[in-house]
Amino acid sequence: MNRRERAVLYRTVFDTYEGNLVLLDILNDCGSLSLGDLNTAADIARSNVGRRILGKMGIWDSPNALLLVKKLLEIPIPKEKEDE
Repeated sequence: MNRRERAVLYRTVFDTYEGNLVLLDILNDCGSLSLGDLNTAADIARSNVGRRILGKMGIWDSPNALLLVKKLLEIPIPKEKEDE
């Protein structure tokens, strides 16, 4: 299987509502969506699993990395509790 075929396969699996939830859960378990510091070799290894899954999906390939940054900047900044 080549890189493109693998990326299509991974995206097909994760490109449903349920697949989105599973990918979110995996990335959370890996610490890939955390602001916490990576302090141990185990932390780094878990984070690398999440990064590798995204990499297999082609997320880090140019120009996808730039598109990812642009999409991230579209996410609204959460309101503070006192702003509500």
